[in-house]
Amino acid sequence: MLENGVRADKFSFSLVLKACGRMGLVKEGLQVHGLLRKMETGSHLYLQNSLIGWYQNCGFIEFSRQVFDRIPKRDSVSYNSMIDGYVKRGLIDMARELFNCMPEQEKNLISWNSMISGYAQSENGLKSALELFRTMPERDLVSWNTIIDGCVKHGKLEDARSLFNTMPKGTRDVVACNAMIGGYVQNGNCTEALEIFEHMLKSDITPDSATMLIVLSAVAQSGRLENGVAMHCYLEENGFFGIMCFELMRRVHKVEPKMQHYGCMVDVLGRAGLIEEARRFIDGMPIEPNDVVWRTLLSACKKYEKLNIERQ
Repeated sequence: MLENGVRADKFSFSLVLKACGRMGLVKEGLQVHGLLRKMETGSHLYLQNSLIGWYQNCGFIEFSRQVFDRIPKRDSVSYNSMIDGYVKRGLIDMARELFNCMPEQEKNLISWNSMISGYAQSENGLKSALELFRTMPERDLVSWNTIIDGCVKHGKLEDARSLFNTMPKGTRDVVACNAMIGGYVQNGNCTEALEIFEHMLKSDITPDSATMLIVLSAVAQSGRLENGVAMHCYLEENGFFGIMCFELMRRVHKVEPKMQHYGCMVDVLGRAGLIEEARRFIDGMPIEPNDVVWRTLLSACKKYEKLNIERQ
């Protein structure tokens, strides 16, 4: 383009910098920066923000800050890029310092959500994350999901559930539900996990493969298989069992089961003492079962003394 005498504009340079950042091209990016310094358009805010992004993508957070500091009049993109860069590198104090210096008119949901995410992910930052969340002028779905996920990861399930329950009507999505279900399962509260899943189905929130894997684990831990596995459907209006989850995933929600899902299903059947059914389930798998699946079956055989199947 340049060799043919075609003048590059700010959009061309921005695209080149983005490409260099994604591919980790340091030398080429530095050449572009050097070229911009020689051009009148190089000081344009749009390009300076692109440079901040490029330096961060290449791991040069200090250089991105130098570009930021040289910008005479920064906008929300400038601030948000730097804050996000600090957060991703765990430099939450530097991110907060910049956030506090940011003009109020430039702060937006991206700014607030980045800070909440940074605190929620840090070891001792949940209190600060909650304080920021409560002082937000407005919230979106990302705000709610971030703080709920943070509470779950810090083991504050009561706080997470309280936030989950106070989410604006109609805003809950699969991300929030997965966070709650996963938190309950990790802490052995399988009944509560299944209640959240039931809420999802009644609220027309479509589960994904992650949901199904967590729910299958919850069913396996609770051993909830009351009337056998062959029906593969709801047996009671407010009850759902492991095989139902599996079939909902595969037939209704068109989520292709993976090895982990098959393994969980074998665990569900094994814990319920349905060893023959578990073996038939394995025989009907469309993919070759791995050693984890077989060990799960063998463990169930030993527990229920089904030595004939174990020998097979």
